[in-house]
Amino acid sequence: MKRIEELKETKIFDVKLINFNENNMYTDESIVNFKEYKEYISLIKERAKIYKGKYREGLLLEIENLNKKFHLAELDMLKCKEQVELKAFKIQIINDTIEKINSLKSTKAKEKSKLLKSIPRDRNDIVDLILNIHLNQIISDNMDLSIKKEQINSEKEINKNVIVIESLANELLTKVNEKDNELFNTNRKKTKLDKDKYYNMTCKKDAKCLIDKYIEMGIIKNDNEAISDTLKVNIQIKFDGQDIKEMNPGSIAKKYIEIYFEEQIKNGTNNIVIFDQIENDVDKEFINEVIRNLIGETKGHVQLIVVTHDPIVAVNADPNNYIESIKTEKNKFIYRNFVAESYERDELKTIACNVDGSKDVIKGRYEIYEGEKLYGN
Repeated sequence: MKRIEELKETKIFDVKLINFNENNMYTDESIVNFKEYKEYISLIKERAKIYKGKYREGLLLEIENLNKKFHLAELDMLKCKEQVELKAFKIQIINDTIEKINSLKSTKAKEKSKLLKSIPRDRNDIVDLILNIHLNQIISDNMDLSIKKEQINSEKEINKNVIVIESLANELLTKVNEKDNELFNTNRKKTKLDKDKYYNMTCKKDAKCLIDKYIEMGIIKNDNEAISDTLKVNIQIKFDGQDIKEMNPGSIAKKYIEIYFEEQIKNGTNNIVIFDQIENDVDKEFINEVIRNLIGETKGHVQLIVVTHDPIVAVNADPNNYIESIKTEKNKFIYRNFVAESYERDELKTIACNVDGSKDVIKGRYEIYEGEKLYGN
């Protein structure tokens, strides 16, 4: 601008250059990529030839028509690209001619012409840059970096009986110490932070103030993990509206067994289930009234394997087959399978020796629930 002011008395040919800002809609790369259709159509044609049925000729004809349309599209792309390039070439010839005319006036006129031609481009670039900086500053100043509790805290229904609630403690968000907190990794910068300053991260102004400071100090940046490893999320699990932490192990086991049977066995795809000594976690009443019925409902649909010392499960669940595990003196295990109604040996005695009770208890329960008399005494 200073030099133009010095050349203000210099006259130049008053012809403006032609602006041409039209972008070519097709690049060489895009056309090359498009031409790959030939390989795909060739591959489709080879695959179609494998077919020998009544639709073979029609299928091959459709492929050939598709190939022709792709070819026409390719020619159209080349034509559009050439038209834009031709127009740009013509305008360049005109602008070169104008510059030559202007420069013929004198060396100073040529210099002035060049300077004047560069002004709009440089000025527009500067204006765009300043505008972008200004807009980014507005966006930055009005950015809401606060933490919304409803976006962090969640409640997920696993099924109609089980709900999992995840949440952050309220004080963890509303009273964040600048120097030491559970949200951000501040270890390497603690000496430069204020230990007496606190921020409310649910407040837009506070959150932006703290995060801006952390960004300025390099605590938060693109290539590091800003969130602290010590951040702890509170997890609450509810069974039928009751906090699992307030339930005893037996109640949890009961609820889990009911849900497991309902979702994974009755309505699921599991076809083999192993129970290892259910009686350790639940009471006799639950075994007799719930588990026995659940086993009965699923009989014939799944393979149930139960390890137990409880006579209710061992007898009342009406097992099809028993497996006895015997530990020898040499610490080896021998396995034997049998049915309760065996005539080869007194298997009720075998069951009685392995469960909590006696032969009479087993025999009595078996006859009550099965409705028949067992052989012998």
